[in-house]
Amino acid sequence: MPSKTVVPAVMVLICLTVLAVYVVQSQWNPGARPLSASGVPVDGNVDVKEPVAPTTRNEQAVIASADYSKLPASARLDVPIVSQLPELFNGCEVTSLTMMLMFAGIDTDKMTLARMIDKDTSNLIYNPDGSILSWGNPHKGFVGDITGNSKGFGVYHEPIAKLLNDIAPDQALDLTGKPFEEALVQVAAGKPVILWVSSNFGPLQSDSWVTWNSKEGKVRITWKEHAVVLTGYDEKNLFINDPLDGTKDKKVNRELFIQSWKQMGEQTVTFK
Repeated sequence: MPSKTVVPAVMVLICLTVLAVYVVQSQWNPGARPLSASGVPVDGNVDVKEPVAPTTRNEQAVIASADYSKLPASARLDVPIVSQLPELFNGCEVTSLTMMLMFAGIDTDKMTLARMIDKDTSNLIYNPDGSILSWGNPHKGFVGDITGNSKGFGVYHEPIAKLLNDIAPDQALDLTGKPFEEALVQVAAGKPVILWVSSNFGPLQSDSWVTWNSKEGKVRITWKEHAVVLTGYDEKNLFINDPLDGTKDKKVNRELFIQSWKQMGEQTVTFK
């Protein structure tokens, strides 16, 4: 039977061991915080957003492509060029979709897509000072006159992706909100991508933006909104088909272009 003096000594040794393990763990990860169910650190100052599990095969493929270090240093695609002018003064988005579909071997044309695209037919109402009080929502459909015969604006990624699905069912791949590298992944895989940017392919000043009301709420837009087709890239440049001036493989500054793309809401559409 152990002596009475040995038992307290053993207890002290156990306590010191536990304390040492705690100290080592704290030093190893001094910023450790409680974790959410997904393993995300949480505390009173952090707004934790749980990751959303992929629900489609396509989303799984996008997530699987997240190792961007494996991207080729450059890639180029031979995408047919189509000009939006003179028929579609405001039709850069459907013209860009036309080029992408032609590359995919789908027989279509810009005028057909201009007729098919969803329209937001909300009335244009002005303020007394001539600014726009309320109009349509480009997230719902094309706003205004696509031909330019009367005032028109444009359309955003949701109606374009929907139109793509109308022509080629379940083939739209809307990567809006994903890192820009996902667009490069698609090009490297042989698929051109429609991107929304400014017409000067660079970031805009705050006075380039206006806001009006729509049925769904306020809409913030710039009249310099533009859509193009990404056809290639290298380390410093991107290559685009520009429907506005009909230039094929136009070289633009990669960094400035990405800044513009981010300002326009990171809108990105291609096909599966």
